[in-house]
Amino acid sequence: MDEYIRVGKTRKTHGIKGGVKLEVEDRFLEDVLKVDVAFLKIQGKHLPFFIEGFDYTNKLIIYFEEIETPEAAVPLTSKDFFIRKKDINEQSTIAFQDSNLQYGKLLDFEIYDQSLGRIGEIEKIMEFPQQEMAQLTYDAREVLIPLNDQLILEIDEKTKKVKMQLPEGLLHL
Repeated sequence: MDEYIRVGKTRKTHGIKGGVKLEVEDRFLEDVLKVDVAFLKIQGKHLPFFIEGFDYTNKLIIYFEEIETPEAAVPLTSKDFFIRKKDINEQSTIAFQDSNLQYGKLLDFEIYDQSLGRIGEIEKIMEFPQQEMAQLTYDAREVLIPLNDQLILEIDEKTKKVKMQLPEGLLHL
């Protein structure tokens, strides 16, 4: 069974040929440009999409085989973008593993609030001077959640879930 690494996210459609804007973490860009298949997480599953090509003039645009119109590309927008772990070169893997982030291992974990239930999947972990923050999409907008011992109640590595007690109103800032 293939292991997948989240390397970015699809954004809006682009142009009339079915292109999709692609946001990729810098350390994985070379790897993404070399693969011929990528995986989008749709309804909880990693679905394969064969890559026809890229346009990297201004922004990174990806073209998938058999997706030839903006309408056909719409269902592929705002999705987590994965490649197989075996397709990542050794230097990218080292950078991925040597992250100095205390909570870096929580990437792709799901955050659950004690009161609200499932909040969303951690898309990115960012380091700020005072603390680390998890970036995720909640109610169709990006939110930042502080990662610290005062808010984290439990981390279940087996199920990839982080149980937290979030301050009231944090998700609506």
